Amino acid sequence: MGRKILFTVIIALLSINGMAQTAGELKVEVLTSSTGGRYTPRNSMAIWVEDESGKFVKTLVAHAEKRKIFLTNWKNSTSKAGAEFNTVDAISSATRNTHDKVSCTWNGKDFNQKLVADGKYKICIELTEINGTGVYSSFIINKGRSAKTVKPANVPSFSDISLVWTPSKAAKKK
Repeated sequence: MGRKILFTVIIALLSINGMAQTAGELKVEVLTSSTGGRYTPRNSMAIWVEDESGKFVKTLVAHAEKRKIFLTNWKNSTSKAGAEFNTVDAISSATRNTHDKVSCTWNGKDFNQKLVADGKYKICIELTEINGTGVYSSFIINKGRSAKTVKPANVPSFSDISLVWTPSKAAKKK
């Protein structure tokens, strides 16, 4: 009987830890550059978060009002979630006139404002300078109770990439 109780307690603790939802902030920075497209330096871009399985979580940046249909990866991700081109709490604007540094933050919540479980998340970045699909890259960050910094290698049209997860002070104390 005692072993059953101990086993149940251990399983319960592992389950709680496995579903932890740490509050905090992810700061994303990226420097964009031309793809050599027809409309360069003008460009449309989006930055969004997906979970480890590729499910849409939240849009962080959408500079593409009239040209958003050409950000096909972002469109597909948001559409599968039933939230096509969702920009709740995102930085949004029309097409950008030049390439430069883009900065944004993620509060660890989904587009329904619910804090998401700790774990691995993909930061997705897409950019186009044509009336069609452009370049796309994604980078993994681990959201949890520990601070994390990821500085991925440069990829075509995206350089000086920085992902910094900072858990809230309350989360660090646990």
